[in-house]
Amino acid sequence: MGYGGYAGWGDREADADFNATSGQGKYTGGGGGGGLQSADQIISNSYQKMLDDYGTKSKEFDTTNPFAFDEVLATKRTEVGARLDPYYTQTLNDFLRGITTRRTRGAQDEQTVLAEISADAQNYLGRNKELLDQAIDSSNQGFSNANLFFSGARMRKEGLLAKEAGQKGEDYMTAAGRRTEEVGLTGSRLREDLTSQEALGRRDIEREKVARVETEGLKETNLAQLRRDLEKSQYLGSPFSSGSLSNISSYFSNAI
Repeated sequence: MGYGGYAGWGDREADADFNATSGQGKYTGGGGGGGLQSADQIISNSYQKMLDDYGTKSKEFDTTNPFAFDEVLATKRTEVGARLDPYYTQTLNDFLRGITTRRTRGAQDEQTVLAEISADAQNYLGRNKELLDQAIDSSNQGFSNANLFFSGARMRKEGLLAKEAGQKGEDYMTAAGRRTEEVGLTGSRLREDLTSQEALGRRDIEREKVARVETEGLKETNLAQLRRDLEKSQYLGSPFSSGSLSNISSYFSNAI
């Protein structure tokens, strides 16, 4: 048949190879013997041996230096997380310190204003009572000088003065109560806002940390894989160092 390169092959393997390659590299031009067949067979055997050596050395390296991408990525995430923890812990603490300061100052300011409102109310009521007493004394003196101290007019006058003073006190306390409510509402809203800001700040800081851990962990994993590929390439040596079996064929093609 002239395809001496198939000498020693089984019928099934030879037929499959011929159908796939059209017998390329197997044709000897004769009845299967001669120098050309011997040289071709030597190259074929050498090629196969090199493939076997590649597989053996590659397996040896992989056994000695296992690399599971997901496992390495998980390890890198842990390492990056531990490295970033101090920074983000400090960042969170600084943020929370600001929230706590604003919350404390807000509560202090609220209590200060409420105390001032209460003190002003007490002062007003005290002053209002003093003015009422003075007005009643003056009225009584007038009626006494007119010999009308025990008259109904004096009693009515005193009643009117007391009613007027009482109304002023009620009006003042109503206004003070409204101001107290406003201060309390402002303080309540501040506390609500700070609680919301704290929750959002915690969330954003944690999100940033998770994103950095993922990004830097993936980057370091890729670098570790590239480093391992380089070490494997150096271990395999030429012509395997390119990491591609197709280059072995080129190596033999150039040698023929």
